[in-house]
Amino acid sequence: MKVVILLVEWLCYSGAFGTIVMISFGMIMSKCHVKLEDMLLMLGMIGTQYISYRVIMEWDYRSRFGRTSMGLCFRDNSGHFMAEADLVRWEKPALDWVKCNIDVAFVPGSGRTSMGLCFRDNSGHFMAGMTQWQQTMISSVEGEAWALLLAMEEARYKVLDRVQFESDSKVLIEAIHMKRRGNSEFLSIVHDILSLMSSFINFKVKFVRRQANLVAHTLARATNSWASFHRFENIPFCIERLVFNEMQ
Repeated sequence: MKVVILLVEWLCYSGAFGTIVMISFGMIMSKCHVKLEDMLLMLGMIGTQYISYRVIMEWDYRSRFGRTSMGLCFRDNSGHFMAEADLVRWEKPALDWVKCNIDVAFVPGSGRTSMGLCFRDNSGHFMAGMTQWQQTMISSVEGEAWALLLAMEEARYKVLDRVQFESDSKVLIEAIHMKRRGNSEFLSIVHDILSLMSSFINFKVKFVRRQANLVAHTLARATNSWASFHRFENIPFCIERLVFNEMQ
């Protein structure tokens, strides 16, 4: 098994040939209808899950559009062709700002709602992270709102002033921007978020697509590996390669 692991890692680092191998892996996984998070976990078992951003993109677009990019072109949700350079990727925050990516995960069979967050500086370096899970299943939008509120409280705890929070929940970000009010549990959490933002005027929220939120998504999926609440001062192994790639 160790020999196989070393061989796969060598292929991943061996230039064009390694790229072709990993893109082919993404194509095979899409044909088998493997979910993105399951593919990440499978790759994680051999220590290569974050070596190539293109593997994820190949899987995503192959499964959505039924064709491979092979470095030529992709198509957007309208079917229009788009250059690889136009693909959505994580972007570094402005000078003197910190970026915090947040995501929530619902692991089938666990009965848990999990969240993960990651703080990075304007160079893309890992600053801190956190994971937390609760033994209850809540709605997707409630989970996303809960995760964002925890992230803001964590930023306050760390005395971070200028923070841009990114979530891949468009419903949540729109509710915050529109300052929606209501009696639902979701809007109750949104109210708490807005109250916190009124005290920290340099807390900003932004919607990003999943491709630009893979670090937080991966942490959220891996939350069950740790205690119900866990802070990271050093970068976790499961996101180390992905963070490094996004620094480039």
